[in-house]
Amino acid sequence: MTITHIHPKLPVWFKKEKYDAVRFFTYMDWAKNLEIRSRLLVKTDEAWLKFDAVFAGDPRFEEIKAARIASDEEERKVLLPLVQEYGAVPHEAYVGNIDMALYDAYEYYGGANGGIVYPLPLWRAREISKSIDSESDVGKKLAMISRQNIFHHLRTEPLTQEEQHLKDWYENDFMQSAYSDIYGDYSFSPTICVELSAPDELLVEAFKSWLSRARTEQGKDDSNDKALTNIVTQSTLDKWTEYGVLPYLDLLISQQETGKKIPYHVIGDAIYANEIEIDVGEAVRKTTAHYARQAIAAVSSLTMQAIAEQYAVNPERK
Repeated sequence: MTITHIHPKLPVWFKKEKYDAVRFFTYMDWAKNLEIRSRLLVKTDEAWLKFDAVFAGDPRFEEIKAARIASDEEERKVLLPLVQEYGAVPHEAYVGNIDMALYDAYEYYGGANGGIVYPLPLWRAREISKSIDSESDVGKKLAMISRQNIFHHLRTEPLTQEEQHLKDWYENDFMQSAYSDIYGDYSFSPTICVELSAPDELLVEAFKSWLSRARTEQGKDDSNDKALTNIVTQSTLDKWTEYGVLPYLDLLISQQETGKKIPYHVIGDAIYANEIEIDVGEAVRKTTAHYARQAIAAVSSLTMQAIAEQYAVNPERK
């Protein structure tokens, strides 16, 4: 009988064998497992600063932040047991068990038609409409313009100062602004229009130009952050497997949960289990940690890649 000795600084649920299935992971398995870890990792001060910046002007700011904190806590109660039980969380565990905590990325992003390029889904159009109606005075201004016949062709009396301001707003702001210019902080992916009457070559070049600007505006054009814009290759996934990215992330999460630091050499012994004849502590600090940061940064990109892969295999999925 083989007796497995657990280092006292390791959580009792940790077993390296739980991660054996990682070498058989599909892109979607990687995407879902990394999404789970990214949600379990405690938000950094920087992440909360970004959240604060987005919602700071909202009169319901404190309510929104409190709800987000409560939601994160409820999510942890669902996701943490999955990580502790499975390690490499299988498809059948996250489908159905965490549908309220972890969205099905295929359906969420794919809309009615699937894939990563698709018509604007009705539900998203409705959410955009609701955000405009509830978070701005656009509707009120348009109603006043209509009610006061500011643009009516039969109107003869001159505009009042207030009406002139409405006319200027309509012509210079409402008609000249993009949705993303005014509502870019809301959690909708950019919405663009495509003139299909243009030749394909022009459309492709125009899209590349728009994409470059969009990446710059979102701060995702940093040449040091390739995980956000480059395709994740099988070679990269193999490195994440070889250097124990998932077990490493899970031990980081355990540190957060218990407040007890696990030394690098203990993490290294747990991940590599005497498989390599090097300083395992240094391997974790310099290599595993690097690939873990890369993997977490690539969650969104990897999810989109997984969706594209599934859509290519099954383009008719609804």
